Amino acid sequence: MSDFTLDDSIGYNINIAANFLKKHLNQAFKSAGYDITSEQWSILNRLWEKDGINQLEIAGITLKDNASVTRTLELMDKKGLIRRQVDPDDRRNRRIYLTDAGKKLKKPLIQCAEAVLKRATANISAREIGLLNELSRQIIQNLK
Repeated sequence: MSDFTLDDSIGYNINIAANFLKKHLNQAFKSAGYDITSEQWSILNRLWEKDGINQLEIAGITLKDNASVTRTLELMDKKGLIRRQVDPDDRRNRRIYLTDAGKKLKKPLIQCAEAVLKRATANISAREIGLLNELSRQIIQNLK
């Protein structure tokens, strides 16, 4: 039998770190007066990068299941952050577009996120952060 300990498991530690980051990000948005969750934040980010993608594309690039993306998009639609438009090339699909309200959130939400990341990476060098990102991307690639 191996000497496996949960506290020394990279999977466990990455998961705990991710949960703390989400919690602190949600708190930062709320403290700054924004009714945005980390799930909505990830979708907003992808739409800031490429507006007009469809729901399946959003699910794929955010690694969320389609049902949870549907629920999140419905909330974002009710908040006036996005609009859904029938895809002229495939009427079964809806393209998701940011509204002006969704576009205006970019700068203040990024500032909140940067503050959380600054706190999370205190006492970690830029080189170590780069290495952590590189290793995380490699783990993701290995498990795809």
